[in-house]
Amino acid sequence: MLKGFTPMEIALSAAKSVRYSVKPNPWVGAVIVEDGAMSHPESWIVGSTEPVGGNHAEIVALKRAGNRAKKSTMYVTLEPCSHTGKTGPCVQAIVDAGVKKVVVSIKDPDKKVNGKGIKFLREHGVQVEIGDEARKTKALLDTYIHHRATGKPYVILKFGASIDGKIAAIDGSSKWITGTEARFDAHVLRAASDAVVVGSHTVEIDDPSLDARLGEFNPLAKVEGIVQPEKIVVGKIPSKSKLSGARSYVGDLKDLVTELGDKGALQILVEGGADIAKQFHEAKLVDKYVFYFAPKIVGGEGLSMFSDHGTSNIGDVWTGKFVNYKKLGNDIKIELTKK
Repeated sequence: MLKGFTPMEIALSAAKSVRYSVKPNPWVGAVIVEDGAMSHPESWIVGSTEPVGGNHAEIVALKRAGNRAKKSTMYVTLEPCSHTGKTGPCVQAIVDAGVKKVVVSIKDPDKKVNGKGIKFLREHGVQVEIGDEARKTKALLDTYIHHRATGKPYVILKFGASIDGKIAAIDGSSKWITGTEARFDAHVLRAASDAVVVGSHTVEIDDPSLDARLGEFNPLAKVEGIVQPEKIVVGKIPSKSKLSGARSYVGDLKDLVTELGDKGALQILVEGGADIAKQFHEAKLVDKYVFYFAPKIVGGEGLSMFSDHGTSNIGDVWTGKFVNYKKLGNDIKIELTKK
């Protein structure tokens, strides 16, 4: 372990390392520090959540620690579970291992936990502290927290466009408006999503694979074990499409979002085209808008991000707020949310 990092910072790093491989379970990191070993980070024991059906981060760390867990302090990014699901309750394993103290970054908002794990530990003689690096953990688990609070997935609408808001030329050609760095960032969004939604017209024109291919755009970003998002085409999938493993959806988009939330999906990425974007926007289903703007001007009658003519009166336009912007190569990424 590198010196200069706290145990919770190491736990957060461990959680980030499995962000794309354990969804829709929350990505969690745990660090066990033996009694008297705080000044020896090289001896700290680290665990991360395993893919669905595997062990939680706490159990991974406890198994690696063995007898070294006795009288230790465990740092964990999310409150340990106290119920039996696909795995046993982590709190019982922590108590059985003889852990003396547990430092929890944030409580688990899942109604099956939500303070019960902390209560169990305290009732069984384990000291518990809450709040270490809470802001960073909440940012890391934002989609999980949103889902547990609302029952709905976090919906992101994404577009690559020219600086004048066009996603294609008048002849329909659109590859590639943005550069490699922006396309890599868009694939990171895919990797973090549980489902990707496109319209049948987009499939007919572009025939995208809708897979997250990080290594294709950045050889240094080869991430093992990515759980690929479910591919959903709104409308009929064109017969000539090479898109594999996708399902066709016909119906109310609100029902689709609800269905995916009920299945446990934490994040949906809407990738277009213009008509689907308009439908999601007008139904007020979008939680965040992500735009990648290239320093290009299409002009004239090129295809706009949202179909049709838009709002007729400036007083009626949708108004959100900018939450982030970033330069990616020659392009600029801008993120907006509701006010």
